[in-house]
Amino acid sequence: MNRARRPLAVLAAVLIAAPASPARALTGALAVWGMGGPDPSLDGAARLKDSKLDESRIPGQPTLLGPAEIRASGAKTLQELLGKQLGVVTFDEVGNDVQQTVDLRGFNGSPAPATAVFVDGVRVNEPNLGQVNWHLIPLENIERVEIDPGPSTLNGKGALGGSIQITTKRGAPGFVAEAGAGYGSNQRRKGYVSVGDAIAGLDYQLFASHENDPGFRRQSYANIGTAEVKLGKKTEATDTVFSYQRVDDRLQQPGSLTGSEIAQDPDQNVSRVDTVSSLNFFNLNERMDLGEGFSLAANGHLRQRREATPLNQGRTSVSNFLVDMTQTGATGQLTYDTELGERRSVAAAGVEYDKADADSTGAGSFGFFSFTNSTFARDQSLGVFAQENIDLIPKTLILTAGLRHDHAKLTYVDRVAPSNSGSQEFQRANPRVGLNWNPAPFFGAYALYSEAFRTPTVSEITALGPFSQSPLRPVKARNWELGAHAELPKDVRVRAAAFLEDARDDIYAVFDPTAGFGQNVNIDKTRRWGVEWSAKAKLAEPADVEVKHTFTRATFGSSFVLDKVPFGSTQQVKKGDRIPMVPQHRVSATLTVRPAQGWRTSLDGTCVSSQHLFGDEANQEPQLPAYCTVNLGLAYERGGWSAFVNGYNMLDSRY
Repeated sequence: MNRARRPLAVLAAVLIAAPASPARALTGALAVWGMGGPDPSLDGAARLKDSKLDESRIPGQPTLLGPAEIRASGAKTLQELLGKQLGVVTFDEVGNDVQQTVDLRGFNGSPAPATAVFVDGVRVNEPNLGQVNWHLIPLENIERVEIDPGPSTLNGKGALGGSIQITTKRGAPGFVAEAGAGYGSNQRRKGYVSVGDAIAGLDYQLFASHENDPGFRRQSYANIGTAEVKLGKKTEATDTVFSYQRVDDRLQQPGSLTGSEIAQDPDQNVSRVDTVSSLNFFNLNERMDLGEGFSLAANGHLRQRREATPLNQGRTSVSNFLVDMTQTGATGQLTYDTELGERRSVAAAGVEYDKADADSTGAGSFGFFSFTNSTFARDQSLGVFAQENIDLIPKTLILTAGLRHDHAKLTYVDRVAPSNSGSQEFQRANPRVGLNWNPAPFFGAYALYSEAFRTPTVSEITALGPFSQSPLRPVKARNWELGAHAELPKDVRVRAAAFLEDARDDIYAVFDPTAGFGQNVNIDKTRRWGVEWSAKAKLAEPADVEVKHTFTRATFGSSFVLDKVPFGSTQQVKKGDRIPMVPQHRVSATLTVRPAQGWRTSLDGTCVSSQHLFGDEANQEPQLPAYCTVNLGLAYERGGWSAFVNGYNMLDSRY
């Protein structure tokens, strides 16, 4: 549980500078997006971005966030930015300010995330359990974010809840230098610098940042240093971008507390995790215009991460671990964008290969028992996909039909207990079919059916029992969805979607007292359904307001028995019981006023309804109470300067 003790204020100053040469003018890095938002083309329309497809052609309800939306949000981190959006589930279960859980559409990241996250076309879910280390993606280096809720068929395994596409900044004509510094409560400090330009078709972007956060609880320290260089070259027919990112961090996780412990001292720790890690991330993107409507997009990447955990102290155990993770992969996509009479047709097909290795060692003790481990795991996957987007009635009725087939193989080697070694293979084809109806420029609607799946991770197969006794099936999801958007008079924009998603073979951990060990098992069915809507309007020339509401009902669709704390107890989960850590309601509202040129004030609030805690799948214990937070922001921009003050949780709410 995360408890905010007092309002948090952050003060920052930003400088953007450019030479005075008329040929190299300032590019408007501080320009504000209009009501239409950033570039409307959707990254999630295909595996790799190529032909521009806007919302009127894609069955779904994406959220697009550009530089102005990111800046106006007042968010300190990417997780905070995402937590304000429709369909997003966020919470803190480790006790620091940089490692919140983020998922979509009623999936809560337990035991593994169900949202696929991509940075510049590369999946950044870690190979051991699919989690995302959000602190490795600094908010100040992000150009745009696209959130695509619902099963993301073309993005492959692990996208049951949806996908999040992140694009980092790239140099453009006109030299831009940006620097910022911030200071906040609990002595939180952050600074960054960014420089970019483009000359004669060659562009560059340099970025560096450092963040030091002692945390709001004892032993919740975070120290993160990031550096990135991005180089690009554009010609009439090609566009090539290469980037390299280095991140070094040290994080502490004070862990969770019981209700009685929180009442006694909410800052205390009864468990503690210290980690030190480093990341090297190489990425290459290429797009070629082949002529006659054909184009080719390709991505290749190498991502290496070493994570050392010198101290992992639980309530009854202590251990240390070291894991080296290496991810390599390549994706190629051929697109044909043409006009068939007055009907537009965009067809795309491609192939994706990924290999993720995790080599880990560890030692420790559990009670009076000591243990050691040394393992190697490999997750290889090959996916083939195709999609057609075609006008049945020109610009009015558009059909989208897609299919992806994935084959995955997990290999596990246990050097301490070789009998636990083995391999498992999974394969599945997932379809996607949707219709968009656009009868007028101010109104559009869509209907969608989509599927996605998630293979068991190596950690799920091996964590709680002998390898040979864990024949897990992949988790499968089917989604039905209806949505609409309308542009109303007086600059009012309304969007809404209703969805029903059934998942089969979700994975949960159980302990078998007769066998003496635990196992992960598949349960029959879970269901998530809900409604997401938002409305944005200009109240008057200097002010606008936006309201967002997400209703999600996440329940178990079958009965089964799970463990329950304290050790040895069980709980009977019944059909209809709510899935923990998924609030039914999440409402946010933002009022922005621009009283004078250069000035911007904002008031935003978020209310989250009650939710059951992890470990109470049977819904028998008191719920985590509902809460509301209110934030206040003040910003001033003039020329190349921007200064702002943000106050968080101004009502000092506990949550």
